[in-house]
Amino acid sequence: MPGADYQDTVADYLDLQYQKNGAFNPFVQLIHSEDYLDMSAYAFSIDDAVGNMNEPGKGLIITVGGSRGLVNKNPFNKNKIIYVNLGAPQDSGPKWKLYGVCTNTPDQDVNPHFPSFPIVTVDYPCRISLTDTNDTRYELVVRNEPPDPVIGCGSSDSPAWCQAANVSRDNKSWYINTPPPAP
Repeated sequence: MPGADYQDTVADYLDLQYQKNGAFNPFVQLIHSEDYLDMSAYAFSIDDAVGNMNEPGKGLIITVGGSRGLVNKNPFNKNKIIYVNLGAPQDSGPKWKLYGVCTNTPDQDVNPHFPSFPIVTVDYPCRISLTDTNDTRYELVVRNEPPDPVIGCGSSDSPAWCQAANVSRDNKSWYINTPPPAP
């Protein structure tokens, strides 16, 4: 409705969706109720930070009867995300090329305009593998999940690079900050 207040509209929608026992959409009870599927996330249409995680996937897996059959049995927890921030390359030096999360082989392109990526819902320890445009290999091992992530060095062509990486935190997120690629 033109001119409607967004926050009031969202509040009304959520009230119909959840507080009125799913009167607006009984499917909500099927998904969320402890009496049925008891799921904490699914695709939702209004500002859903859990149902729409924007995570890369390798297809769709459907299981019946719980988590049996799932490769990753870890539930999503937004408080355990770790953002890896790759150090900005020097103008004349190598650039970041590929990264991999929990793999020995980097398999994803680094966005040169935004050299950062999240680690979400993984088994620890988790190996972060990287290469640069000179095909130099870099590795970090994230030994454990938040609230106390610790990093170590894997087999890397540049151990000094790994030793200069650090873990930091602000009031809501965890970060692994790395130096730029080795010259």
